[in-house]
Amino acid sequence: MLAVEFPAPVGVGAATTLFFTVADRDGVLKADGCTVDFESADKATCKAEKPNTDVEKAVALLKVAQARQESVQLNRAGHFDRAITTLNMAAVRIADSQDPELHELWESVQAEAQLLSQPMEELQLKAMHSRGYNAARSRDELGRARRGHPKDPVTR
Repeated sequence: MLAVEFPAPVGVGAATTLFFTVADRDGVLKADGCTVDFESADKATCKAEKPNTDVEKAVALLKVAQARQESVQLNRAGHFDRAITTLNMAAVRIADSQDPELHELWESVQAEAQLLSQPMEELQLKAMHSRGYNAARSRDELGRARRGHPKDPVTR
């Protein structure tokens, strides 16, 4: 996931071009000289625009994965309320999702939040951290790469 911040637009219709190169150490991802054009719009136009559900799904999965890792650290430190809040705040965006994968994720977050309300056994903490770590790196539960996997929303 890549977040981009633009300078304040001059006005509606102002154009900005993003130029970038994508690569990874294994050479699986390779894209030289990519450009994406953006045009500023008013709030009403932005609100009316249909969101890209694949991108929103990928962002939700990543945010929950990162929150899992942070919640594990908070639980270990005895900050049980903060651990629960951190995990639940990341999952807010998927609470009403009709997507089966996100609904399943929501249910697992709710179960994990219950566990985080008290000291957890190290094995449970490691398993939760591992799920978050793997998901944040586009890996399945066993740690295998998901790039190009049909369920991977980023590669569709």
